[in-house]
Amino acid sequence: MRTQLLTIAIAVVLVSIARADTIVIRDAETGKIVAELDIDAKHPKFVHADKALTIERKAPLMELRARKLLLSKVTFKEASLDEIGNHLRRPTPYVCDPEEPPPAVINFVVIDLAKRNLRIDIHMERVSLYDLLSSLAKKYELTITYDDHAITVTDLKTQ
Repeated sequence: MRTQLLTIAIAVVLVSIARADTIVIRDAETGKIVAELDIDAKHPKFVHADKALTIERKAPLMELRARKLLLSKVTFKEASLDEIGNHLRRPTPYVCDPEEPPPAVINFVVIDLAKRNLRIDIHMERVSLYDLLSSLAKKYELTITYDDHAITVTDLKTQ
């Protein structure tokens, strides 16, 4: 009898530990679980009424815009962060669908905390703004931050 109680107690503890990363939504009137969300899963699923729904992160507006905007060709030789930001702010470098209106101006904020006087060389063709910025971030150790209003390029690296 004691062994059975101990086994049940261990099973209850293990179940509660395994479910520690799960959000449970209960009906306020009945107390019945109506939905569960495993927040730490690699591919989180939201289960509601026995239907699994996928969970997707809504990206900030500027990130969505950067993923859609294409540049036919980007070439910079010995350019500063400010020069690149000034060029990319304008709608003219982007490839547009003739049936869509030209893109709105992209708000770029350049923060140069490192003051290392970067001189940037890059050449890419048929690239999205997002991929261009990702390449610059990787090559020059920059931080790119997207929000709904601007794209911020920050140089934090010290010499």
